[in-house]
Amino acid sequence: MKRVLFLIAVLVCSLELYAYEYNSDFTKGNNFYQKKEYEKAITAYKNILESGYQGASVYFNLGNCYFRQGKLGYAILNYEKAAKLSPGDDEIVHNLKIANFRTIDKVQPIPSFFLFRYWDKLVLAFSVSGWTIASFVIYLLLLASVAVYFVSHITKYQRLSFITGFFTIVFFCFSVFMLWQRVNYQQDKSKGIIVAATSVAKLAPDNQSKDSFVIHEGIKVKIEDRVNEWVKIKLMDGKTGWVNGTNIETI
Repeated sequence: MKRVLFLIAVLVCSLELYAYEYNSDFTKGNNFYQKKEYEKAITAYKNILESGYQGASVYFNLGNCYFRQGKLGYAILNYEKAAKLSPGDDEIVHNLKIANFRTIDKVQPIPSFFLFRYWDKLVLAFSVSGWTIASFVIYLLLLASVAVYFVSHITKYQRLSFITGFFTIVFFCFSVFMLWQRVNYQQDKSKGIIVAATSVAKLAPDNQSKDSFVIHEGIKVKIEDRVNEWVKIKLMDGKTGWVNGTNIETI
């Protein structure tokens, strides 16, 4: 028992220390940002990310720092990472729109099927924690329905709890499926941002290959393949080409 209590105490202390370090670096970063010492602010925010914490607010502030430095590619990269964690945040969406407006290339995406767009909006309606909470609440309602069915001896209440339980099972399965979809979305590494000021896309993963097109920083692309240091990208308008891996960062 003493060992269990000791382990719990160590865990609590570790969490408190982690929270303290996070708040300390986050405060430092904010202070540096207000003083326009953007490089120091970037270092503070990166320390948080390197510690293992992935937060929308950290990526958002990091994006702001890069935006102020004029590094549009890295600004959009971090705004996209923030939006991936918190897609409904108005500030993130606003800053991302401003940053995208300043990109040199204006790539017109191929329209997707409207049902796919609605499905994506539904998946992104809640964060991972949001869908987790929703699933847990529905699960509690399911348990309550089962309890009422077996405890109550009134036919009316049993019938009502049975119907409620049936629909609760359906909603629970749906919420768990949506949670799974949201986790997959968050772990998806098939999208990237061009961070180099200018990149020449090749027809093949070879410096001697002919040029396919020229693309500039800040453009969002789909990552289709990797060969050594080369990455095959696909633009939103359907164009494909190979760029050096140092010119692109995964969202």
